[in-house]
Amino acid sequence: YGDPSNPADHAQIVYSNESNLTPGKGYLLAIDKETFLQSYGMLNHGKLGLSVTTEGAHLKGYNLLGNPYQSYLDFDRFAEANASLWDDATNYSYSYILLDEDQKGYVSYVAGTSSGAKAAPRYINMHQGFFIIADHAGTAVFDDDMRSLDGTPDFRYEQQPAYPLVNLMVTDYNGNRDNLVVEINRPTLGGARKAMGLKTGHASLYAHHEDTDYAILFLPEEKHEVALRFEADADEVFTLSWETQNGDFHNLYLVDNIAGVEIDMTARNEYVFRASTTDYKSRFKMRFDATDVEEYEPETENQDFAFVSYGQLVVNGKGIFEIVDMQGRVLLQTHLTSEQNNLSLNNLSHGIYILRMVNDSKNVRQQKIVL
Repeated sequence: YGDPSNPADHAQIVYSNESNLTPGKGYLLAIDKETFLQSYGMLNHGKLGLSVTTEGAHLKGYNLLGNPYQSYLDFDRFAEANASLWDDATNYSYSYILLDEDQKGYVSYVAGTSSGAKAAPRYINMHQGFFIIADHAGTAVFDDDMRSLDGTPDFRYEQQPAYPLVNLMVTDYNGNRDNLVVEINRPTLGGARKAMGLKTGHASLYAHHEDTDYAILFLPEEKHEVALRFEADADEVFTLSWETQNGDFHNLYLVDNIAGVEIDMTARNEYVFRASTTDYKSRFKMRFDATDVEEYEPETENQDFAFVSYGQLVVNGKGIFEIVDMQGRVLLQTHLTSEQNNLSLNNLSHGIYILRMVNDSKNVRQQKIVL
């Protein structure tokens, strides 16, 4: 954001003429049309390291990293191995930030996020770039123990905790969003810090609790109110919307301190308001109480859905289909749109592979096959 012609607004961006990409390093790429990107070179494996800084004019401590492997990266294992980069990993201070096209904005991840939360996944897709906010300079280490064969590109497909939560989204005039997740009745206080300075639109929404700004906030059972801060980068009309998950909210109210109104969030799902860049941050607060916590059990189907016929792989069903080798490398990922699909096996060597299909209902099927 800012004025593209003013270098001061982009002081954090370092332009590079690298002819070879550095493993583990993230790169920003601006394109003006839909493009299919291809990469060439040797596949990365084994232990890799990348310097992490706490410097920065506008985004102090922000580091754009990238999953260097042709397999999913388990961020929990990455954070455990690199705990020295954060002040207190036991207090959920380690997290990462991802630009999510579906959410039209930046989303965060922190360990233990409940099912149904509009949050980033635990498992980072192959070659996906992601931000961390480091408290200490050092070396971010990647190794094969962090690679995942069982991960999926969206943690919502997997069994997760199911604490009552509210997903809040503020949308600007152009349709860009900023997201906030508040989970209640948690055992302890925690969450993911808000990524201040990273945004796709004209608004920032975050929870403020005990002098910390959160993008994902875990609140203990005795807490029934939280301050919601809002900042506008333009004088315009915004829409604040919400949805609840994992519980029966019999008391859920949004208070607009500027307009002096109180909204029953169980009776409606959005609030339209005008904001100015000069408004004070502490615009909203939310009061809540929830019971009847729902148990979350993912729907899975493990029966065979693919077979080999005359040198081709026949796959039954629609959805995101993957072929993964026994080292966790994703050799093929494609979107199948027919009830039965024929795929070439010419590029696969003899061996054992895992086939994975995720359909539009988020059901997962997985099958082992020997070629």
